Amino acid sequence: MTGNNELGTAAFTATPLSANCRAVYERREHALIGLSPGSGYFSTGRIGQLAQIAATEFERFHFMILAEPFTWNLQAIGHTPTEAAKLGYQQQRRLINRANRALAEAGATDNGNYILQWADLCDNREYVEILGNVYESYNAMEDFRVAASGIAADYVRTRNLQGRRPFAERVSFAVHYFLAELPLLLDTPHILGLRSSVFCYHRTNEFIDKLWTGQLPVAPADNQGYLVLTLPYPAKSSVADPEATSPDS
Repeated sequence: MTGNNELGTAAFTATPLSANCRAVYERREHALIGLSPGSGYFSTGRIGQLAQIAATEFERFHFMILAEPFTWNLQAIGHTPTEAAKLGYQQQRRLINRANRALAEAGATDNGNYILQWADLCDNREYVEILGNVYESYNAMEDFRVAASGIAADYVRTRNLQGRRPFAERVSFAVHYFLAELPLLLDTPHILGLRSSVFCYHRTNEFIDKLWTGQLPVAPADNQGYLVLTLPYPAKSSVADPEATSPDS
């Protein structure tokens, strides 16, 4: 299922997670590219490559940055709500600035492509409805809850933790960020009014693998796909990044 591609200076590997994901990807109608706050992976150059690829490969695309839900992760690490809000805002602005430059460089700002943020989703009736269903599933279905909490636990285990907050409490914070993303893994076309969409990220996890192999009590829509989209390392931009503190900050 893996395809190796060369697009200008942006070599990339695209791996659909299932036969249906491949079918959705081959339609090339829309890509939703997740950009994670606090991740060193999303350098200016790498976001630029992602924009170039998406603008060429798909009819439309969006970057997704969910900074407000990410503050749950920051609180899970040990930050106070005030500290988490401040750090989340700083990381959000950094990613948004990088994404806006990437959109401009790719000439993609005039084709309905933009950055999807938390405020957009909070005003979206379809997203709010699916998010409510996600929380109902989380509260009522043990298999779902265990799988989602496992992803949050993996996140907490890999962080430099502060304070003495119990591990289970940290997980209960961190799971909210994953749950906030989940409606977009399940049915972006319904949320954004599209014919089809693939969610693009540079890796997967156990929950997502189970989701696309029918091992969970919820399932993505037929016109929703998932694409593992990987780029070479490192990726540099033609535009200097005044906010970067390292080549992969």
